[in-house]
Amino acid sequence: MFKGKYSEKLIKTRIGNYAVTLPLSAIREFLLYAGKNKVEKIYVDSDEKSIIINSDKIPLNEIWGIGAYVRGWRYKDGLWFYKDVKFKHMIFTIYETFNDQEYYDLGIKGREVVDVGGGVGDTAIYFAKNGASKVITVEPLPVLVKEIEENLKLNDVTDQVVVINAALGSSKGKIHVPLNYDIYHSFSYKSDNKGEIEIEKITLGDILKIVSDPYLLKMDCEGCEYDVIMNDYENVKKFEKLVFEFHFPKKVNEILNQLSRDFECIPRKGKVTYLIKCTKK
Repeated sequence: MFKGKYSEKLIKTRIGNYAVTLPLSAIREFLLYAGKNKVEKIYVDSDEKSIIINSDKIPLNEIWGIGAYVRGWRYKDGLWFYKDVKFKHMIFTIYETFNDQEYYDLGIKGREVVDVGGGVGDTAIYFAKNGASKVITVEPLPVLVKEIEENLKLNDVTDQVVVINAALGSSKGKIHVPLNYDIYHSFSYKSDNKGEIEIEKITLGDILKIVSDPYLLKMDCEGCEYDVIMNDYENVKKFEKLVFEFHFPKKVNEILNQLSRDFECIPRKGKVTYLIKCTKK
């Protein structure tokens, strides 16, 4: 069972004579895909440790690979490819960003973005590919910072993106985080101040010192958004646009009331969170 943003059952199923464990959504998506597209063969190559669909390969450890595959991503030479984008590992947030266009913004070209909750670099790369002049991406997990930096190089956007290994809050300090963390489950990581590595806890004020054009603030930080909006609002309102995952459904009216002072917001309810998009009045 995945927890947090995407509660999802893992289902053990059989492909040929081989038992594999996949997210339930991946099985549903593939059945829909197979009903509309020609699938001549699907089997597990135990030597390659991969699912083979026609002539395409999906590594068994890439648990989000089926979801990516049905959306047009292909795995080749150790990388995932889609149009002019490539990634080392596949997380569902990648195809949410590039296929579902969750963070599309027509006015982003030539503007600056603060990207809180960098993940594997998917949103930073998306903003850079769509013309952002600068992206400041903030990520607390060292294993993801390394992944971000490698993915930035793969996509030739290193010069547009500044990566900060830190956690965002309404006040400064230090917190502990794990040195290693499962990348495939990192989307639901929530800091509990436990781990081998001590990192900085920084504020929007710290970040804004290196931002000259605060256009868009994106936050997907498993809860820090509430603290920042409620307790550091003076810096939040310096941005023209906000887009953030909100992880406290019972407090959504409280957060919308706070933001209504300066923004017009549209909340969209998901399974267990809201995606809220706001524009300065």
